[in-house]
Order: sequence, then C-alpha cells, then structure tokens
Amino acid sequence: MRFGGTVELHLHMDICMSLDAVASLDPGVDADSYRRHFVGPERFDSLASFLASTACHVELLQTERGLRTAMRDLRAQLAADHALHAEARFAPLQHIEGDLRAREVVEIVLEEARAWQLDGLSCAVILCALRHYSEVESIETARLATVLHTEDLPVAFDLAGDEAGYPLATHLAAFEIVRDAGGPFTVHAGESRGPESVRQVLDCLRPRRIGHGIRAVEDPDLVARLVREGVHLEACPSCNVQLSVVASMAEHPIDALAAAGVSIGISTDQRGVTDTTLTDEMRLLVDAFGWDRSVLARRQLDALEAAFVTEPKRDALRRRIVASWA
Repeated sequence: MRFGGTVELHLHMDICMSLDAVASLDPGVDADSYRRHFVGPERFDSLASFLASTACHVELLQTERGLRTAMRDLRAQLAADHALHAEARFAPLQHIEGDLRAREVVEIVLEEARAWQLDGLSCAVILCALRHYSEVESIETARLATVLHTEDLPVAFDLAGDEAGYPLATHLAAFEIVRDAGGPFTVHAGESRGPESVRQVLDCLRPRRIGHGIRAVEDPDLVARLVREGVHLEACPSCNVQLSVVASMAEHPIDALAAAGVSIGISTDQRGVTDTTLTDEMRLLVDAFGWDRSVLARRQLDALEAAFVTEPKRDALRRRIVASWA
C-alpha cells in the first residue's frame, strides 16, 4: 500500500537517533553495539525499566553538536515517512550535564526546528517535565515553554515519565503557568497506569490531547467522555507492545477506540529504542486490523486537528493530507 502525507505528534527526539547519528557522535559504536545499547529489547517488563534504558541516547546529547545531530537525523527519518507535520518533544533539564544551560538547550533545538520549517516540514517543539521532577524543576520547564512559544514555532509543555510511581499533584503549578499564559500543552496518561490516570488529567487539566491514553478503553464511560469532550489520544502502538502495556499488536486498543469515535493518531514515540518508523507502524496496523487508506488518512486528519499549529496552517495541511491520500 502506498502511504500519503503523515502527521506525528508523539515523538521523543532524544531517544530517536539512528545508528549513523550515534556513530557520528561516538565513533566507537558499530552496528552490534548500537543494537545492544541503543535499541531496546523486544519487551520491557515495566515503564520504569524502559526509562532506565535511555541513558545511552541522552549521554550523547549534552552538547550543541549532539543536539543538532539528533534533530538533523530525525528530520531525515521524518522525510522518509512523508511527514507534513511533526512535533518533537524532549526534556531540556536532561541535557545540562555539560556546559549548556536549559534555555540554551531549547534554543538550539528551536533553531534546528526552524530549519525543518524552511525545508518544508511544519513542526512544533514540546518541552517535557518528568514525573520524578520536583515542583521547581517542573515549573522551570513550563516557564521555558511559555517564554519561548511563538505563533510561527509553537513551544508546548508536557508531563512524561513514570505516572505509576509519581503523583500528578507535584506538577499542577507548572500546568497552571502554561494555561495562564494561554500556551499549548499535552500530558502523558493511561500508559503505565489505568483509566484512573486518564480521568485524573481530564479532571485536573482539561487537556485537548493526551499522550497514549489507551487504557481508557478499560472504562466505557471514560471512552464516551473522551468522545464527548473531543480529546485526542496520541497512540504509539509498537512502543506500547514493547513496554508491555498491551500484549500484542493484534490486542492494541487503537482500533476499538477509533471505532468508538475517539480521535486518535499514530506515532512512534521512541524510534531509536523501539526501532520503528511511522511507515512501519502503519503497515503493522494494516496487518493487525485490515485498515485501508481511508482509515489511515483519517488518523492523520485526527492528529492534525489536535496539532499545535495556527488555523491557516491547519487548513493548508488538511488540503495536502487529503490530496496525498486520495
């Protein structure tokens, strides 16, 4: 099946590097060591064990050269996936172990994102606080997002990490800063915890979109609420299987959620660790659920409606998506 233009909303830039990118930063890495240290196992036993495995990627991204290499490498990967719009997210406080300060880290990434735009790729950047952060660290990340956000290059806020191990309450002040500024945000939920996690962020934050959120399928009333409130889910199928959130691709709830009327898109999450592309994800969904071009196109349009873009740009992208999938 030939695929059209894509929209990817859930993409952790700092754990997506290809072998070529990693080897350019560490010439001692060959194909074998890349597979052993930078690509995850077929299955992790928990989200916490996965998070511990990302250190190899992050270690290489403590310098300006590392950050620029990762962004340029990701741009090439997105081009191969026929991307029309993509949103790269990362936690800037994870990249200050060298000489860079957090704002410098973000400004480097934003400069590369502007180059994506000049190259024809619509994009946004999302700054992640992590669940284990203190309130002060979370607020620092939120303030960076609000200060550096522009209409031309949106900078959004996100909360990622181990939702089962750390409370949402620590981060409510950070979200309040973003909301008071009218800034865009998303939030991870319904991955390592069940539907109660999704319900909590809906009640406390009223998000337009949720990272993952797939365990909402366990509660029909919650699924109905997602439909009623028009909340978009950023689904990452292969990552969910790798992290043992679901048992197999055939059992992934993306098909059931879409059938129930939930707005849901397709993303890779962590291309390097999961060793996937968006093209791979779409092929797997075709095989698992018999999705045709019209269903795949609908997923791109669902994602576009939730994307952090201006309305004129959304209208232009919608026309391109429809034409490319016709």
